[in-house]
Amino acid sequence: MLASLLQSIGTECWKGSSLIVGNAADIPTVVFESTPAVVSYVILATLIYFIFFIGSITISEAISFGSIFNAAGLSDTMQNKNLINAVSYTAIFCIPVLALVIYQENLSPMNFLFILLTLAAFLVLRSCLFGLTGWMKHCTEMLRKVSMNIRMHLIVFTTLAALSLVISYLVPSVSVRVIGWYVAVVGAICFILCNARNAKIFLEENYSLLFWFLYLCTLEILPLGLLISALIRL
Repeated sequence: MLASLLQSIGTECWKGSSLIVGNAADIPTVVFESTPAVVSYVILATLIYFIFFIGSITISEAISFGSIFNAAGLSDTMQNKNLINAVSYTAIFCIPVLALVIYQENLSPMNFLFILLTLAAFLVLRSCLFGLTGWMKHCTEMLRKVSMNIRMHLIVFTTLAALSLVISYLVPSVSVRVIGWYVAVVGAICFILCNARNAKIFLEENYSLLFWFLYLCTLEILPLGLLISALIRL
């Protein structure tokens, strides 16, 4: 019954995948793959979201890139609720954009929807861990500042990574390996800059470097390692 239901949705939405359901001999093989039709729906939804929040996204881009060169930019943002909301809306927009970057460059043979859900689950898990840590260590406000810094660097990374889509379109001869290295290098630079700023926040709030190191291992490196592992193995 499940197979018939899925097949009735349309053959254009379900074909050519390595993820196969076949729990019984009498159940036909069903394949799942993010086809151009499914991807198109996500792109359309992403464009609608972009149009609806274009003002917030534009502001977030400016203050995020500005905060890299101006340490006071983060503190100014934390004092303005509208700017906080703008950065949060843009951070949500980053999820489908990054999924499109990974899917477009075909860094691994994965279904687009699984990439999208994995990134979303990663950000939800991080938010829960930040909330739990802030409650246990009584440092909620400090971690809110750290979280905002991470979102700003996520926006910067997503913007620069999305340029790979433009490069691939304008220069079709560029290999996937080159694009992959470009995205990886940009991600590494943003990760280093982000955590350097986080270390400064910890020191400014009179927390020790040991606490920052434990935070880095528990809330940064470990979740990021799990995310990369999940994206590779899906």
